[in-house]
Order: sequence, then structure tokens, then C-alpha cells
Amino acid sequence: MANIATTQTTDVAQVIVSQFVQQYLTQNAILVNTITDRSSEAMPGVKTIDFGRRTALSAVTKAANTPMTSTNFTWSVDALNLDKHEAVYTVLEDYANIESAISQEGAILQSSTEALLEALEAAIYTSLAATIAAAPDHRVKFKTQDTISLADILNARKLLNKANVPLMDRWMAINPDQEEQVLALTNFTHAEKYGGGNMPLVNGEVGRIYGFRVVVTNNVTASTALCYHRSHVAYARQLALRFENQRKLSEAATEYLMQQKYGVKTLDQGKRGVLINNTGA
Repeated sequence: MANIATTQTTDVAQVIVSQFVQQYLTQNAILVNTITDRSSEAMPGVKTIDFGRRTALSAVTKAANTPMTSTNFTWSVDALNLDKHEAVYTVLEDYANIESAISQEGAILQSSTEALLEALEAAIYTSLAATIAAAPDHRVKFKTQDTISLADILNARKLLNKANVPLMDRWMAINPDQEEQVLALTNFTHAEKYGGGNMPLVNGEVGRIYGFRVVVTNNVTASTALCYHRSHVAYARQLALRFENQRKLSEAATEYLMQQKYGVKTLDQGKRGVLINNTGA
């Protein structure tokens, strides 16, 4: 006999799972699309990825017949530790699975993906919010309680400009509570007017204002806005979402495990981002 059994379909099942996970991430990941991705460097055996930053050289005026004094810069490192290992573990008993009219395995796969993406986006938000508090303070209050205004955005732009943050690839992440306020602001350009072509939209992107591309997500705390350059935060995923299962015969059940391993790091001491909220802290 040459029956088609699970042995012959395992590879196809893995492909389907991989496609589902990738599609879900593509459709639902938001903040991760607005920061620096160094996953290609997170090879097996790597524990830390270093980001070098340096002081600046100084220009001098050359005087005739006078030798110049050498100038130099100093390097320091921001270490991105690949130290976040998260997982969702579930045991589905055969009895419960047989009695259910809904596919439990599919629900476990979807819910596990949701949980781990939520954990990743939450970790990224924490790093985005870790802006520098020393002078010049990049943690500021809304001009009006619970309300984002043009003045708030212009102030964030000024702070980033004074920190010599690049003008291109700047983002503003807001909670849905602030979306209505931002959409009503003067000079706001809706995403449908510029999306596509050379500037494909990312998930959650609603428009652009004063050089910031605006994304909306529940992972940003209410009454909060984050204005930042892509290089404000870096992440690297060492283990992409992996879904596995196996029989647990002693319990007449099946075990399911989805896991990921990655790291997230605020770069340049938090100077490349501005946190705006009701407290300025």
C-alpha cells in the first residue's frame, strides 16, 4: 500500500503555518516596521549586536605657514542584547478537541501568533518611549491636556533638529484616542494621497505631517505621542516565530508551542526620539 499519511504532508503543513504567520505579521505588525531591523546579523551563536556611535571631528581654519593641530573623535557602543525569549505553550486534550465544532488547532495557532506579536510590539514601544530626560529634555508635556496639537509636533521636530537627527525617515506613533485629533490638524496629508509608488505604506499609517509619517496603534499608551527617527530604536529577531506540536500520550493530548527570540535597544541615549504626554515623564 502507498497511502498518503501525515508523513507525506508534513512539509506542506509547515509551509501553510509559515505562510499564515508571515501573512499575520504583514497585516498586523506596526511599530516594528518603523525602526531599524538588524535581524540579518542575529545568526546562531550571536548574543549581542553592537551599534557604534562617535563624537564629531572639528573643522579649523588653516593659517599660512602654521601647522594644524590634529583632532579626533571617540567611539562608544550601544549593545543590542538578544535576550528576549518568549513562548506560548498550550495542551489540547483529545476529548475537548473531538467535542469542539471549531478547529482548535487553528485557533491556537492564531492566538499564539497574536500574543507573541503583541509582546514584541510592547517591547518596541517601551524602547521608543525611553527618550533622553537630561537637557535638552526629550520628554515633554502636551500643550493642552490629552490633546496633540501642531505646536506639540513642531516642538518635537525642533528637538530632533537640534539633536541633528536626519530629516528623512521620521515617524510619529499615536494611540487611537489621538488619531481623530491628528486627522483634523492643518497641514495633515492623508496617506491615500501619497501612498504607493516610491513610498509604500506600512501597517497603521494614516498620513504625514511636518515630515513625520503617522502610524496608529493600541500599543501606544493613551494620551501619548512618540516622534522619532527610524534609528531611534533597533531590534533583531534571532528566532522567527516557530510553531511546533507533538503528542502527549500520558494525557491523551497534543502539546503546542510557539516561540520567538529577539532583542530591542534604544540607541544614541534616546536623543533620536521625543515622548509627548500629560506628565512629561
